[in-house]
Amino acid sequence: MPTYKISLSGRSAIAVLTQLRQDTLTFLQERNLDMNDYVTDWDNEMKMPEHMKPFPPDSWWYLGEGYHYDGAEGILLSSGNDISVEDEDFNTIWESTLDEKILKNKIKNIESESESKVDDLPLGSIVFSGVIYEGSTYSYDIETEELFNPKNLSIKYSVINDIEVITSIDYEGGEIDSQDSDTTNKGADLTIEISKGKKPKPPHSFKLNNLTSWFDKNIKPIRNGFYEVKKCDEVIGSVLLKWDGKMFCKQEKENKYDKNWKIISTKIIDVEVPSHDIVSWRGLKNKL
Repeated sequence: MPTYKISLSGRSAIAVLTQLRQDTLTFLQERNLDMNDYVTDWDNEMKMPEHMKPFPPDSWWYLGEGYHYDGAEGILLSSGNDISVEDEDFNTIWESTLDEKILKNKIKNIESESESKVDDLPLGSIVFSGVIYEGSTYSYDIETEELFNPKNLSIKYSVINDIEVITSIDYEGGEIDSQDSDTTNKGADLTIEISKGKKPKPPHSFKLNNLTSWFDKNIKPIRNGFYEVKKCDEVIGSVLLKWDGKMFCKQEKENKYDKNWKIISTKIIDVEVPSHDIVSWRGLKNKL
């Protein structure tokens, strides 16, 4: 059977979004530091308390460790990057720019499998946005029943804060694992941003005249569901949290990765919000 090597080459990225605590931001600001200082503080010379650390300083780019709200790694979906296919004799038999508009007419399918932005997080959330830019080549070996046909090729990508990262390719319906990669020319862009909203909406509309007064955190809701909650680490406003009968929870994405740290599935999970982070809450006066 014919064998081929598919190569994706050009600029690549590891991109992550991580929600930070208010006291982490305050700690850095009071010392005129930023996240560039934190990620190089391998010996903890700044003496940041452990509970404030969002991830180990030397590991912020690690995916699959539970540090991040979302993240992705791969070649950028960009007109400046290329995809090519070689046969067994190292002859290039097909190639294209990795421009989405051009690829749509050349391959079977190209689609986004996930998208995350700073403003997807609740209004006032403090978010670390980290990107490592690299020059990379990812290679994939395939064996086919027939001669290579680009119309059997599909590409998926993830969007992290407007950065489009190719996360997987498949041929004839089967996902292909990357056999090797070569990376050079590293550079990083690390920033802290404040989310402007999309503020989450409850399953039923909350009219102001149908809301209870604010209750102290020591008073527990009697019904399970979503409540408007004031937290001590919010810069402004409030957030929507789920009460499960025992604790308030925030809903987060949980990604499952393969051995090459590519996302293969995503689900929403409930994550406990510590009681010491809660100030007060309110909900609907009457059960809907």
